[in-house]
Amino acid sequence: MGVVSKREIYFMGKTFKKVVKVSAGGTFSIALPADVAAALHVKSAEGNTLDAAESKFNAALAEFNESSTTYKPVILYDIDTKNHWFNGIGICVAAGIYTESCTALPSGQERFDYVALDNKHNLPSGLRDNDLEPRWGNEAANKIDFTEERKLFFEKIYEAMKSLSEKLEDLGNDQSKLVEMADSGRLKLEM
Repeated sequence: MGVVSKREIYFMGKTFKKVVKVSAGGTFSIALPADVAAALHVKSAEGNTLDAAESKFNAALAEFNESSTTYKPVILYDIDTKNHWFNGIGICVAAGIYTESCTALPSGQERFDYVALDNKHNLPSGLRDNDLEPRWGNEAANKIDFTEERKLFFEKIYEAMKSLSEKLEDLGNDQSKLVEMADSGRLKLEM
């Protein structure tokens, strides 16, 4: 693509380099500012003429300007029980504290984004899973509004699972204790 023009524009309190390109087929395109592209799910404004591309670019900026964004802290979580190849069972729990932004577009569509808070405000490491971090798009399915009590709930799950995991590992490594428990018919793990 050949560059037709470059100029800086001021948008949302920042300077943005507006680059107009044209393809070999004669299609003009203008990359949108990152925030606009993310909210509208469109990377660039395109048209068969420069005026058409400029018109779409300006319409995208106007639509973004008319949108409203709200922010709130949420806890994203995933609790999953999996059957393993050896016919055993495993439990996966992951959770983290995120800032949810919801942009309501004039069209009525909503776009969501989730940004993890830094570790000093987050749940214990090992519980938080960066794979839970979706990007602009749909609302997260597994989320609850943040409260200190809910954060404490997931911290307690983490501590209990960590303790249980350590106790089961100890039991697996001590055959005489395992045989003694099995023969007694009681499972007693000191927690």
